[in-house]
Amino acid sequence: MKQIIFMLVCAVFPLAHLGGQELGDTIKETAKQESLVQKWRVGESFDYIFNEKEPSWVGDGPLKIVIWGDYQQKLTVELNREIQELINKNPLVFSYSFKHFPIDVQCNPSAEVFKEKTDGSCYLAKLVEAAGLLSGKSARLEIHSWLLKQGGSVDLTLAKQQVALILGVDEKIVDEAVGGGEALALVEQDLVLKNTVCGNSLPVVLIGSRQVSGWGDEGVSTQGLFYGVMEEAGFGKEQQNMIARALDELESMSMDELLEAKQNTALQSGQVPQNLRPAFDYLLTKLEEKIVFLNDDEGVLIEEQLQSLQLTPQQLALANEFLVNFEGKKLSELTQIYGALQGAITAVPSEERPILEYVLQRLVVLIAELQSK
Repeated sequence: MKQIIFMLVCAVFPLAHLGGQELGDTIKETAKQESLVQKWRVGESFDYIFNEKEPSWVGDGPLKIVIWGDYQQKLTVELNREIQELINKNPLVFSYSFKHFPIDVQCNPSAEVFKEKTDGSCYLAKLVEAAGLLSGKSARLEIHSWLLKQGGSVDLTLAKQQVALILGVDEKIVDEAVGGGEALALVEQDLVLKNTVCGNSLPVVLIGSRQVSGWGDEGVSTQGLFYGVMEEAGFGKEQQNMIARALDELESMSMDELLEAKQNTALQSGQVPQNLRPAFDYLLTKLEEKIVFLNDDEGVLIEEQLQSLQLTPQQLALANEFLVNFEGKKLSELTQIYGALQGAITAVPSEERPILEYVLQRLVVLIAELQSK
């Protein structure tokens, strides 16, 4: 049988042979950048910001970026340009979302503390969300990108005309959507979240649920800082090479190969070095997604696989009792549980292993259901 990269056996060995330059070869580190990366590493985690039910604006990579900003603030424009450059150079790694924090007291009382206000930014934030409400995610992203390309100062009338043109609707329909309560509610939701992270500064960027500070400071390369955070998070060039090769081979794998890869990853899980763990877990998630969504009959295949385990009534009762504990848990929690159980499978006595295998298969289904919502 062909060699399956996705088995990730290579994950337990050094990856220097995969090629690619190290960060130090391309971006010179400074002591200040390193201290900012370490500050990010030990910083407070804001996991609740990353709403699992809300799809990203751009990308579906494992490392999430969230920016709070104002369409008329030049620093927001600058930060967004840096982030887009980072994403463009590392497309497999990131998913990106933008959250509104207009420095405009018309909708944001917290803007009062800012010395320089940006009148009209509340309207622009609602305009972007109105575009999404009228025509979906792609329309919202197109208007968002257009506003940021204006460089900081935006003509409100021109912005409304642009929305009407892109959506192919009358400006009155745009007015109604902007003036409706739903667009304002979406903006206000972002404001509330922002004030729990950092109320008196803008823009704010989170990468991997932690705030990155110091970008743009004297003596700091913004790209160097972001690359340092990316490496620290476990998605440097070596890991990206591994992800790219694995995802490429995943596309052509048969169901038998997928199931074999799944079995091998379970055996290898406990041997994966810490620096490769985030990439390993991400690829494992992609493997499970492929197994579940390979074709319309996947649910039948999972059920057939479960039936093939041939549990006794007592074992089935124990497995179902175990599964009750997972009810109501979040996607992130189920993913962590799945990883922990996979790591433990080799230590389980052989007579109890069918129970754990059954539980793992059921977890695959639960995780896939949550991911599809």
